[in-house]
Amino acid sequence: MEKASVVLAGYAKTRELKPGESETVTISFALKDIASYDFKQNRTWILDAGTYYVAAGHDAHDAVNHILAAKGYSASDGMTGSGNASLTGTFRLDALRLLDTAATGEKVTNQFERDALGDAVYLSRSDWKQMDDNGLRYSTSEVAGLSKNTDAAGTAGTAVISDVLSADFARGGADSVDLSELAAQPFPSKEDYVYGAQPETPLTLVSMKGKAYDDPQWEELINQTKLSEQHILFNNSGYGTKAIEAIQKPKTFECDGPAGISNFITGKSGFGYARTITLAATWNQELAKEFGTLIGEDAINTRTAGWYAPATNIHRSPFSGRNFEYFSEDPLQSGLITAAIIRQVQSKGAYVYMKHFALNDQETNRGAYGQVAVFSQEQAIREIYLKPFQMGVEDGGAHGIMLAMNRIGTTWTGNHEPLLQHVARGEWGFDGIFLTDYIGSMDTSMIDKYLAAGGDLILSTNELKLSDVKQNWCRAYLRNAMHRVLYQQANSLAVNGLGGEDIKFEVGTPIYRIALWTLTGLLAIYLIYSVIRMIQYGRMSAQQFADSRERTKKARMVKNTVLCLVLLALVIVFFVVYFPLLQKAFLM
Repeated sequence: MEKASVVLAGYAKTRELKPGESETVTISFALKDIASYDFKQNRTWILDAGTYYVAAGHDAHDAVNHILAAKGYSASDGMTGSGNASLTGTFRLDALRLLDTAATGEKVTNQFERDALGDAVYLSRSDWKQMDDNGLRYSTSEVAGLSKNTDAAGTAGTAVISDVLSADFARGGADSVDLSELAAQPFPSKEDYVYGAQPETPLTLVSMKGKAYDDPQWEELINQTKLSEQHILFNNSGYGTKAIEAIQKPKTFECDGPAGISNFITGKSGFGYARTITLAATWNQELAKEFGTLIGEDAINTRTAGWYAPATNIHRSPFSGRNFEYFSEDPLQSGLITAAIIRQVQSKGAYVYMKHFALNDQETNRGAYGQVAVFSQEQAIREIYLKPFQMGVEDGGAHGIMLAMNRIGTTWTGNHEPLLQHVARGEWGFDGIFLTDYIGSMDTSMIDKYLAAGGDLILSTNELKLSDVKQNWCRAYLRNAMHRVLYQQANSLAVNGLGGEDIKFEVGTPIYRIALWTLTGLLAIYLIYSVIRMIQYGRMSAQQFADSRERTKKARMVKNTVLCLVLLALVIVFFVVYFPLLQKAFLM
């Protein structure tokens, strides 16, 4: 397997030192942090046999020079700069070691084989000429999905998508979910489920706080909800989730963004902090923890249960449109900061949506479920792009993940079952909520596949419905999604203030809806009255119309005066009484 000359295994920062002062810091790392992913032969994580050098330095260049010095090299051998052999140590592995058992006990093996372009030529440390031709060079194989245009002189031109790959892209990708097979499986039927149960002592969401995920009472709680409530929770959770009166689940708010909570729904936002790329540049883990603590406090103050962050993708290029949100080009540094922030935010009761999962490499042409397709070999996917997300789950305990809009290979991330189910849930043990990025509209077949692939919520302000919610597999998967969402929310600040004997949970009809219905009703009455009067006028003679106008002239003046006074009174009542209630309704 190809390896980098050096990889970052850890870092530390001293306190502020005065002239002449010193401080000893300790940096430790696990062998898994320096493992390589062998996607060709062993198809899992490996540690090759041999001698490993551990170097301390200010940067990667320092580390390389120290290792070269320890090996006996000097400037005469082509070294740029000087090295210090005393800043290195070694350890040896006498045999190849397979790290093929995941944190969950599952076996780790290839999951992204069809997301690489067959025999396309990828960047290689052994041949930097791959950067010729203004970027990547592709093979001429149609199996790889690409053909190469050439001009009369044979100069490489633009890569053109083949008909095979184009058709695959158009139908949503090399579908990892087969809905026909899913529909044929023996899922429980309608009669096996209970909806809208009304027990003598109903369960409430707050009563489930602290219960184990597999506690049988979760099924009893879900039985109190309706299928329609489970469906709308799944398909219409943009910037928050709906209230469910039957289980006293409150309306929740979930907001951006990576540099501070921006709650534009309620208008109550937190502080704006320095961009996360600046945080990463400090190399200060304590500062990362403090940042997470402050975000958590802001979440409490703004009643923001879910935070659409931290943004965890890699700086693949200096020109990526989201680099200001992402931490760095190094997966380990990104993962360490991500995990530190997540632990602190969630310690305050908010849950995170670590994003954008995964391989979100550009903003140009970024659109709903996949205008950009990213092809890569599994080694790069595992070692670089997924590693910080893996650390966010395994080390940070992330309760939520926001998916990316791009495709991995030709499959949108939300339909990529190996990514969601086999890697995140199966290997890392992620038991939280999968949420899409914002989607305004989506084909129902894509929505079906998203649920089938393991998705839980759709970030949309529209209802993006399943094609047939009454299918047996849909019922089963919606219950699973609802279970995960309710579990996270029952153990979050979403239930703060609920459950006390003197506190009554009210979900009811929001005041703003009552106001809109009232105004609509009044407008309808006015329009009907106007139509009736127009018909009456149409049947009058000219003299009758003139007499009628004269009789109603004075009455109209009185009526308009009374109407103005009534409107003024309504405005005063609205701002004195209803406006505070309107704000409260939005905050429920």
